Amino acid sequence: MGVLESVDLKQKNFPFRKKFEEFYAEYELLGAEYANMRYAQMKAQGLEPDYRAKVEEIFGRCNLLAYASTKKFAIGNTKVLMMPQIKEVFDKSLDIASMKYN
Repeated sequence: MGVLESVDLKQKNFPFRKKFEEFYAEYELLGAEYANMRYAQMKAQGLEPDYRAKVEEIFGRCNLLAYASTKKFAIGNTKVLMMPQIKEVFDKSLDIASMKYN
């Protein structure tokens, strides 16, 4: 990402930036395949899932793709960019999902 693009993103107020793989590793519990194969197991077996598709799936399962026009998040070529409101939604969803699996 170029310097000008980075400055532009910061001006648009996307304080939370994660690469697809990091995002999926943190929020894998919200994905549909969590029960089948965990992130750590995929890495151990040398499997490289399509992280962009996984990220979009998690956004869809949290009903956030419908809010794409609100400019509160962006799914780029390599990263997910989020405003604090969207991060809160994921954190609350993660808490609920972790209680379910515990």
